[in-house]
Amino acid sequence: MSLSQATAAIATATGVGVMGICYQVLGLSLGFTVFCGPIMGGVANFSINRYWCFCAAGENIYWQVLTYLSDCLIPAVVNATGVLALVEHTATGCDRDGSFID
Repeated sequence: MSLSQATAAIATATGVGVMGICYQVLGLSLGFTVFCGPIMGGVANFSINRYWCFCAAGENIYWQVLTYLSDCLIPAVVNATGVLALVEHTATGCDRDGSFID
C-alpha cells in the first residue's frame, strides 16, 4: 500500500466517521452531514499529504489551500445537493435507525 493510498483510506474513514456521528449521534440534518463529512475527510487528507506524501510543509500554504479547497468544496456541494434531491423525491419512509415508519 502506497502512502497516498494510506492517506486516502484515513481520509475516507474520517469522512464516513464524521458523517455517521453527525447524523446518527448528533441528529444533524442529512444535507449538512453529507457536506461536512467529505470536508473533514479532505482536511485530514490535505494535512497528512502535505507532510507525509508531498513533503510540502516548507512551502507557502496559501495556494495549496486554495487549490485543494476547490477540489474539496465543489464535490461536497454537489454531493449534498444530489443527496437532498434524491431523498426529497425518493424518500422510502425510513427512520434514522433504518426501520420503516408505519
